[in-house]
Amino acid sequence: MQSTRVLATLIGVGFFGPGCGEKQPPPPKREYEVWKSDKPPEPELTIEEQRAKLEAERENQPEPTLDPNDPREKHELVLNDGKSTLKGIYEERYNVITQMKAIKFDAEVAEQQKRFRPLLDAIEGFGIGMKPEEVDTAAERFCKLVDELRAGADALGAEGEAKLKEIDQQIAELEARQKEGKPVTTRQYEKLEEARKVQSAPVLGARYVYMAMRTLFDEAYVLADLGARRSQITLRDCLGKPDAAPVPYELAEEARQKVIKRSKYYLP
Repeated sequence: MQSTRVLATLIGVGFFGPGCGEKQPPPPKREYEVWKSDKPPEPELTIEEQRAKLEAERENQPEPTLDPNDPREKHELVLNDGKSTLKGIYEERYNVITQMKAIKFDAEVAEQQKRFRPLLDAIEGFGIGMKPEEVDTAAERFCKLVDELRAGADALGAEGEAKLKEIDQQIAELEARQKEGKPVTTRQYEKLEEARKVQSAPVLGARYVYMAMRTLFDEAYVLADLGARRSQITLRDCLGKPDAAPVPYELAEEARQKVIKRSKYYLP
């Protein structure tokens, strides 16, 4: 009986707290101070900007410690991993060479034909090689070949372009005479068009040399991407000369720049 009274008293004085059994209001939220940096947030980089940043980091990395027994330094990566890529490059070059052989030079430009043929033969005879000792000399051979091709093709193209400009000028003069009512024969136009075809052969030959050079740069990229550091350095120094003139064929120039960029760093 006494225990019952004690329990009733405890309940009456609120021993179990006010509103026992009822939902209590949530505690007030604590306010936290937001930390703010004095520096403004860095803007997010686009994919192109991220790629450019990564390439800059690669190009500026220190020279690696080379292991002469590393598969890359022994040219094994070029001979194994690059095999399928090289096969495709050689097939494309073969198609260009076939078109080069089909160019018809007139007797009037026989001298240009004699200078064109060695360029064609040099392109047809070039290859990285199928043995480590051949690959080891590929970069030097490539640089020498590119210099020879540029000199020969530039000269042929310049001479042909100069002749074509003269012919264009003569055609313009005939057209002016015709507008003035002066006599102009059809045969005069035909002779100039025949001369244009003759002088177009050296220009066309030079353009095909540049087209073939693009496949050579593609082949050099395999060497730069998978080859030994010494090959990279040779390609970097010969193709990236400060006074090196761009190749007058957009695709070939893009391929040349690609080789230069890849030659600046060693690892992927």
